[in-house]
Amino acid sequence: MPGDLEHPFFLRDFFFELAKDSECLREHLQLDREVWFRRLDLNRKEETLFELEMYLRAIGCFFNLHNQFLDNRDAAIGRDFSDELRTLAAALERGVALSQLLLDRGLASSLEFQAFIENQLAPDYLRLQLLRRTLDQRRPEESLFLLNRCFRDLKKVTDHLLKREPVTYHLFYHLGQVVTREIAFNRFFNPLLILEFRPEYDRIRSVEILDALRAIGAPAERRTAYRVFLALFRLLHYLRYVPRAGTARMLRRSLILLHLFHSEASTLAGFLRVLAGRQESTGVALAAVARQVAEELKAELLRVLGGQGVLLDLRSSRLKGDQERTLESGREMLEVFLKGAVVRLAAVYLGRVDGERLFDQAAALEQQSRRLRADLWTFRALVERAFDRADAGPLEVPRFLERYSDYFLETSFNFLRYGDGGPFERFHAILADGRQRGPVHGPRKVRFLEDATRFRNFLSETFDNVCRRAELEGSPPELEAYRRGLQDWLGGAEQPGQGGEAGARACRP
Repeated sequence: MPGDLEHPFFLRDFFFELAKDSECLREHLQLDREVWFRRLDLNRKEETLFELEMYLRAIGCFFNLHNQFLDNRDAAIGRDFSDELRTLAAALERGVALSQLLLDRGLASSLEFQAFIENQLAPDYLRLQLLRRTLDQRRPEESLFLLNRCFRDLKKVTDHLLKREPVTYHLFYHLGQVVTREIAFNRFFNPLLILEFRPEYDRIRSVEILDALRAIGAPAERRTAYRVFLALFRLLHYLRYVPRAGTARMLRRSLILLHLFHSEASTLAGFLRVLAGRQESTGVALAAVARQVAEELKAELLRVLGGQGVLLDLRSSRLKGDQERTLESGREMLEVFLKGAVVRLAAVYLGRVDGERLFDQAAALEQQSRRLRADLWTFRALVERAFDRADAGPLEVPRFLERYSDYFLETSFNFLRYGDGGPFERFHAILADGRQRGPVHGPRKVRFLEDATRFRNFLSETFDNVCRRAELEGSPPELEAYRRGLQDWLGGAEQPGQGGEAGARACRP
């Protein structure tokens, strides 16, 4: 990690700029990508997309010499970069497989046929017109297909270059420029230029942490804590994909992912040091924990991964930090440290935190399902109360329903499958529009009530599906508690009693 990246002037607003940079991606591109992703019929599609974009980020930082383990950086020009090129080839191969999984089979066949025709046409004008259609990337599928083709081509080039060893620094550098530009020019799958947390896979799923975040009174401190939690959870997510052992190809994938981990963890450590000096906006307790975690994170990176990038012996599957250790034990040490950092950060707002319970997947899943079940029941009851008895006069959106929609998007939305979130966002937009325009009547009122009815039916279906979850078997809904929570919302309380504790949704700081 270059030294200037640790300078406070660089890192001062780094994570705050994530939200601003996200807006650089034009709104219609975001909407098109969301529509494509929600329609995609693929098991574990959120994880597949996360892994693909993780490799894109890893490839983007791999060509930075500061992320490579070099005994003497001044002698890099005379060094053989064949091993680094083999690592790149392993990452490109995985990128091809992941992008192929995300491509709809029927559309992929159509685009493959178009590419075949493009190569067979003799007239240059017609061939270039077909090529232009692909490069326009009007849809996410076309961007994904273009990324898949580029990775296939680059993998072939890399394989042939490795037959002509040694690989000089100049060749490594210029190939890196080509690969990085290919990713940067992709309209829908470009995690390099658009720095952001993604709602498809960046979520805080702990009920306790969500409650604690929403309870923070100062907006600046809430946003800061929010992003630090998201960054820590993303680093933990990276480690889940680091192969612990296996073939040389798998170990090379481990290496490039650890390069990414080292880069982003170092940046987070620098950002935390900046936060430590911002007690007036981040809070004294958060600033103190940020200072401790920053120093310990830098020390942990040095202890496990080494001081100059990541040094992994592929022959023995051993990491060489301040002491030599297996890849598996090194990964476990990093996981333990990050989980401990999450617990300490949560303790700032929750007091004493049970770390084992916080990361107990079975207990967390049951808690999420219980909260989601309660909140869906309350949401449905509020919609019925608001619109079922609408008279012939103008209709005004009740304040309690708008408040509850805000709350739901900030909390229990995190516990839904991503594909189920669209109706909640659309209904929230309808409520906001109705509130802004004032009382609705005539045809607008009819459409509004039709939308509310459809949404209520969707809530009933989703509630039934959640009730059938395995972790809720033998645990019937607590209807009396739900009714008390409903009265809290109808009475204007900001914090409901049951099914209404507040939190924060991952990508809506």
